[in-house]
Amino acid sequence: MPSKQSALSSNTSVPAEDIRKWSTEKPHADHIHMSASLTIFNKKVRSVKFVRGDKASGLHYGVMSCEGCKAFFRRTKSRQTYYFCRRVKSCEISRENRICQYCRYQKCLQVGMTKDTLHEARRQRYVASKKLLPAADLEFLEKANKIVVLHMNTCNYKTETVKKLAKKEIGLAFGTDDRLNRLSAWKFYLPFMDKEIQNAICFVRDLPEMEFISSVEKTAILKNNIFGIYLIRIIRSLSIDGMILQDDVATEMTALGDYCSRSEADDSAYGLLAALVLVEQLPLDYQNELSLETVTGMVETQEYLRISMQKNMQFRKNKEITLKQLNNVLVGVNNINKMLEKSFLEFLRTAAKQGDLVLPIVFQEVLNLNVNQETANNQEPNQN
Repeated sequence: MPSKQSALSSNTSVPAEDIRKWSTEKPHADHIHMSASLTIFNKKVRSVKFVRGDKASGLHYGVMSCEGCKAFFRRTKSRQTYYFCRRVKSCEISRENRICQYCRYQKCLQVGMTKDTLHEARRQRYVASKKLLPAADLEFLEKANKIVVLHMNTCNYKTETVKKLAKKEIGLAFGTDDRLNRLSAWKFYLPFMDKEIQNAICFVRDLPEMEFISSVEKTAILKNNIFGIYLIRIIRSLSIDGMILQDDVATEMTALGDYCSRSEADDSAYGLLAALVLVEQLPLDYQNELSLETVTGMVETQEYLRISMQKNMQFRKNKEITLKQLNNVLVGVNNINKMLEKSFLEFLRTAAKQGDLVLPIVFQEVLNLNVNQETANNQEPNQN
C-alpha cells in the first residue's frame, strides 16, 4: 500500500543561526499555544477534503481527498484525457456541483495533486525492499518470477480477464433426462476445457527447475496432476451462477471458484500454486514409476516453491491471510481431484465408447481416458 506522507511542506530556507537558537531556547508559552493549535489544525485537515470540501478518505496523490476525486484524477492521468470548459474556466467545484470536468481537474492540480507523489513513494519502497533482501531471498524471487511470467503468458483467465466476464445465455435446452442434459453440457464445455488443458501442458513443459524429471516421468506426473493444475488456473472464472453441469464435482468447483474470487491472492500467487500442484506427493502407484532422484527432487522443489510463495508476499498486506487462503484452495483442489473418476471421467469414457461424445486426443491422453485405444482393441478381433 502507498505509504502515507504529509501533503504540507515548506520551501522556505532557515538560517543556521536561527536553527541553533531555536534548539537551545526553552519553548515560550506562545510557542506551546501555537503547537497545540497546529495539532488541532492537523487533526482537522485529515478529515476535510481540499478539492470538493467534503470528508476525505485519506492521502491520495499528495493531497487529502475522497475516493471519487482520487479515481477521477487517476483516470485523467492514466488515459491522458483532455477536458474543455463550456463557461469561463472558473466553475465552482463543491460536493454538490462537480459537473465541469475541466475545472474539477484544474482544482485537483491547484491543491497539489500529482501522480509523481505516488510514483516516488512506490520507488522508495521498492529500493528499500531491495536493500533489505539478502541474496538468498532474491534468488527465490527470481525463480518465482520466471514461473509467474510463464503462467501469465499461457493462462487465459487472469485477474483482469475474469473481472470482465459477464453472464450470458448459452442456448442449451435441458429436459428431464439427466444423461442427455449432461451430454449437452459436455459438448458445450469440452472445447474450452481442452484448450485450457493444452495451455496448462505448455505451462508445465516450460517450468524452470524441473530438469531432474525425465520426459517419461514428467508424463506420469502430468497425468496425475493435470486436472488440478488446470483447475487452479481457471478457478476464479467459475461461479455458481454459470453452472451448467449438475454433479458433485461441478458443485465443488463452483463453490471453490466463489471462494477464490473473494480471496486476497493475485495472478502471481495462483501461478506459483499451479506449479506447486505439479510436484505434490504422488500416489504410491505413480511413485513406483519414478526414480529415487526424481522423488527426492520433487520434495525439494515443493519446499522451494512454498518458500518462493512466502517471499513473493513478504511485503504485502494480509500476507498470512492470503497464504492460509491459498492452502485452503490447495486442499479443495486435492479433494476435487479425488472425486474425478466416479463423478465425470467414468461418464465421459462411457459416452465416448457409445459414440455420444467425441473426446479430443490430448484430453483423453492426459486424463487417462484412452477411449480410442480401447475401441481399437475391441475392434481388432472383428477385423480378422
